[in-house]
Amino acid sequence: MDEVKYEETTKSKIKTHPAERTNVITNTFFCWLLPYFVKGFKKELTEDDMYGPLKEHEARSLGDRLEEAWNYEVAHKSNPSLWMAVIRVFRVELVLYAILFAFRELVVK
Repeated sequence: MDEVKYEETTKSKIKTHPAERTNVITNTFFCWLLPYFVKGFKKELTEDDMYGPLKEHEARSLGDRLEEAWNYEVAHKSNPSLWMAVIRVFRVELVLYAILFAFRELVVK
């Protein structure tokens, strides 16, 4: 019962992440960080100044996705692999980062 009270109080104190309400351009150039930098320039930042995590970065949602991928591995493979479950969960992000990295290495340099 005390854990529920603690969780409720910490959720009410945490500020929503500003990247949740930004557009593509603002998110690409990290413009949502400018007010945070100004605040840090004026005074020392504390834990109360921090933003909460994005919804897609919360441990509960990531854990649920990984559990679902692991259950698929166990059910459909004779030799389940944790690496394949992790790749199944993060494949879109991995492919996008690989494309950006390859573009940067091959074209920009």
